[in-house]
Amino acid sequence: MRKALLRQPGADETLEVVLERTSEARGEQHVAEIGDRHVPVEIESEDGRSGWVRMHGRVHRFHAHRKDGAVEVWVSGRRYEFDMVERTAQRASGVAAAGAVKAINAPMPGTVLKVNVKEGAAFEAHDPLIVVESMKMETSLSAPTAGRVARVLCNEGDLVEMNELLIELEADDADDAS
Repeated sequence: MRKALLRQPGADETLEVVLERTSEARGEQHVAEIGDRHVPVEIESEDGRSGWVRMHGRVHRFHAHRKDGAVEVWVSGRRYEFDMVERTAQRASGVAAAGAVKAINAPMPGTVLKVNVKEGAAFEAHDPLIVVESMKMETSLSAPTAGRVARVLCNEGDLVEMNELLIELEADDADDAS
């Protein structure tokens, strides 16, 4: 989940926007919460900075880039500025039947900026394990439960594809004792 403040250039009003991923089929499926409205949004990125966004049954071309700590986005000729107000770690999606997370996969194509763990290292729930950049936005990836890193399959600077396996995890020894 990402939370941002949305400003339209020249406007005094600022809206809070919450974007939450709901699926990774075809394009990235999200729900945008804008005020009291919930809008389904599908994003298809070409190169991490441009692509198409589908909202209300219409397809719009977009381009995005960072500017002075904010993100500027052009959608169908209109410019919007986003200020990030809350950075949240994305939760891992490789969940086993028993509920234990077994892997951290890339949620989108991008570049690995930082690997915060080494093989064999223990981590707590929601610790940022890896940071990936896509569309000039950094995303911290974490697991919902504590555990141990079995294997790190990427390095800082690597280009990764959506759903690419980045880190294999194992349950913490304390969990195995039960």
